[in-house]
This record gives sequence, C-alpha cells and structure tokens, in this order.
Amino acid sequence: MKLLHVCDVSIVPVIVETPTKPDNNHCEVNKGKEKFVLLDKSSGDRGRSLARATNVNWATHLLEKLGCGSAMPTATGSSSSHSGHTNIPSNEECGIRDVWGHNLEEEFRTIRQVVQKYHYVAMDTEFPGVVARPIGEFRSTADYQYQLLRCNVDLLRIIQLGLTFLDENGKTPGGSYTTWQFNFKFNLSEDMYAQDSIDLLQNSGIQFKKHEEEGIDPLDFAELLMTSGIVLMDNIKWLSFHSGYDFGYLLKLLTDQNLPQEESDFFELLRIYFPTVYDVKVSNLVGILYH
Repeated sequence: MKLLHVCDVSIVPVIVETPTKPDNNHCEVNKGKEKFVLLDKSSGDRGRSLARATNVNWATHLLEKLGCGSAMPTATGSSSSHSGHTNIPSNEECGIRDVWGHNLEEEFRTIRQVVQKYHYVAMDTEFPGVVARPIGEFRSTADYQYQLLRCNVDLLRIIQLGLTFLDENGKTPGGSYTTWQFNFKFNLSEDMYAQDSIDLLQNSGIQFKKHEEEGIDPLDFAELLMTSGIVLMDNIKWLSFHSGYDFGYLLKLLTDQNLPQEESDFFELLRIYFPTVYDVKVSNLVGILYH
C-alpha cells in the first residue's frame, strides 16, 4: 500500500507557483501530485525553519585536516590585511578552485585527468536549509526521514558542491588545486530558502549576487558530471559525512527529476550512480537518512 504524504512548509520568501507571498498564514498549493501547506513565518513553532547550522563552509573542515591551517577562507574569499585582524588565505591559496558558469567546461577537463589517478572523492554540499516537513502516516523513522529529505530536495536548489580528490594513501593532486568548489545559480528573489541558513552562508562568505549572475546551470553541470569518470564507476570511492541530503541533491541534478517516492528506489539510484560510498558517521547507507 502506498502512503501519501503532505508537506508542512515554512518558506522565506513563499514562492511556489506565484511570485507573491500569500496574505493569509495558510495557503494550500497543489504542485503535481504533491500537496503542500504553506505557512507564514509568524505562525509559531510550525513556521520555524530548520537550518543545517553545522555545515557552514564545507571546505573548512576538510582542509584543516589536510594541513591548510586554522585560518580558513570564506566560500569565495580573498586575502585581507585589516589592522588587528588575522589574514585569511584565499580559496586559491588553499588549493580550492572556484568554478562558475564561465569556467565549468575547462575545470571538468582537468577533473577528467585528475580522477584517473585519484579515485577517492570527498564531497559536501551547501543548500538553502530545510523548509518543509512531511505530514501523514509513516512506516518507520527511516521512512519519515526519507520523506523529509525528499520533500526538501524536490522544493529547493543546491547552492554549492565541493569535491576533493585523494589517492588510496590520502595524498591530494600535486598541482595548484586539490578541491573544486562548484557554485550554482541561485536567486534570493525567486528561489526558496530558510532565512537562518542563508544568513549563515552569507556570513561564511557566499556571494549570492554572483551566484545569481554567474552561477552554474544545473543541466550543464549534470551533463559534464555524467561524462567525467566520477559517477557510475566502481573504482571511485565517495567519502562523506551524514550525506543523505548531499546525495539527494546530486541525484536530483543527475536525473533532472524529483527524488523517488519510495526510500528503496532512492537507494537503488544511489547504488547505480555512486557504487561505493563511505559515510564516516554511519555504518550503512540507510543510516545517512536519520543519524
């Protein structure tokens, strides 16, 4: 028996099918076969957005372990020398290559060469928080967590994806860059988001105006990723941390479709596109949804 779920949504701004925010606190919207209840931010606890506050600048945590030092760059940062403040190295100085629409193809040409030797890919994403929760009957905690993930990934757009390449000994490529940071199109005036998540990302240095004007088109990225030698390959090992949403957004990019309604179909897709995944927080793939 298929269970139908309704999503309880808190959105700032509320933009689903109309460009304006509803006047009332509750507004039902039918979007395909899904039904969402939109809530104004003033509607108490039910309208409270949930940000993934622990994932500010994904490169910070990884590069600290790679020895780049404690002073880490902003998302698209550059060196600064304000009196009395520690100089913060730029992304380039820490081996991070920022990728935008204009240099996407060029950087994928480099990645296709890198991945021939460096088969371990550490991955993380930035996305605009959590704005919805499913309402209905659920078979298990894992089913609820998957429906929560599906609801939000279907509604939202990825902002940033980071990939770091390593070999089996943990060594990174010897060139100028070890990490590629892909910056996607995102428009604060049109796209859904949780305000506290956006505030956190802006404080981390993400330049949303540049994302709007120079960001990567998701379809262009998906086409190049499919032919990069990174996905659909048994010899590529994906390294992640609590990565349910990360892989959810990647699967949405690669398939250009909403996520499957059933959790089992999601994991089947995951095994096809990413045959080998190591999530350092969990002992099995199902755990990425609810640990």
